[in-house]
Amino acid sequence: LLLLPGGANCVGAGLAAALTSLTRVSVSETAAAFTAARLDDSLTSLFVLGIFCNLLMFFGVDGYKSIKHDVGKYIALFLSISLFILCGFEHCVADMFYFAAARMINGETMLRLAVITAGNMVGSVLLPLSRRLFRD
Repeated sequence: LLLLPGGANCVGAGLAAALTSLTRVSVSETAAAFTAARLDDSLTSLFVLGIFCNLLMFFGVDGYKSIKHDVGKYIALFLSISLFILCGFEHCVADMFYFAAARMINGETMLRLAVITAGNMVGSVLLPLSRRLFRD
C-alpha cells in the first residue's frame, strides 16, 4: 500500500482515524455523516469538486511562495484552505481520514477516493500548465 501513489497518506489517515477511536472524542459519527454525502454524490461531482479543491491549494501554495510579506504568505494559505473547506470541495487525504474514521473502507469508497484523487491531480496541474502554455 505504501508504494501506491498516495499510499503513505492513506496509511497516515487510517492511523490517525484509529488513534482517534482510542480517545474520548468520537469522530466516527461525524465522519459517517461526511462520508454519506460523498457516497450519495455522483462521481462526476466528486471529480469536479476535487479539481476545485486543488485549484485553491495551488493558489495557497503559490501565494505562500511568491508573496514577499510574511503575513501575506500565511493569509494566502489560510484563505485558500478555509475557502475549500467552506465550499465543501473534496480533498483526497481528508476523505481518506473520514472513510477510515467512519469504518467505511470498501470497494465503493476506494472508487470514490480514486475519483477524488484524480480530480485533485487535475486541479493541481491546471494552473501551472496554463501558466507555462500562455507564458511562452
